[in-house]
Amino acid sequence: MNKQEWTLEIADTFINFLEGSKNPVQLMQIAKEGIYDIKNMLFVHNLEAFVKGVEENGTNARKIGEMLAKSDYGAEYGYAFLKLIDSYETCDKGRALAMITDSMTKGFISPNDAFRYGGLIRDISHSSLLFLKNNVKKGVLYKTSSEEKIYINELLRYDLMYISENNGYAFDKQAFYIDKFGLSYLEEGKYLYSEKDGGIPPIEKFPKVPVSIVSEGVPYEE
Repeated sequence: MNKQEWTLEIADTFINFLEGSKNPVQLMQIAKEGIYDIKNMLFVHNLEAFVKGVEENGTNARKIGEMLAKSDYGAEYGYAFLKLIDSYETCDKGRALAMITDSMTKGFISPNDAFRYGGLIRDISHSSLLFLKNNVKKGVLYKTSSEEKIYINELLRYDLMYISENNGYAFDKQAFYIDKFGLSYLEEGKYLYSEKDGGIPPIEKFPKVPVSIVSEGVPYEE
């Protein structure tokens, strides 16, 4: 089949996989028939990482489809999800998306959250995501290297970190969710999975934001 035919076939088969009517072996057989260039090769690696993650977690693929269909994407959920997988530059991101979908099927996050976290994983560099994963439980970061500042600045842009009191840098609660349900999902000892916020500090324990004193000003005299 040519590239256009393969694209249509892989999209339909992926949606069927999420509906439970195609198995992972069938999906990956069709995917591997379409390796025309490096971009296609990367897509196939990402898709394989996603499918393996779904299988390893024992996630019900049919349930993924049923829940994603309730998102704001509606009937277009399959194409939107496949586009996420295609946009990832590393297969680690494909695997993280599988963890996010398993979290969704277990009721920890909503279908819209799954798309939102998958989009953030797409937009944020692999290095900054690793920095988040390795440091999110450390509380406030004060002494940071010039390289770490690059990662921090990127996470600040996406509101996953904020400047705390005493010129420190702290992680927002959404950063904990991305780590817990995506990057570090089910890693032993890091979080508790009896509830959504298990292992995440209560909001009152998060580092405080500096209080800005803003003067109302004095009007000019005529």
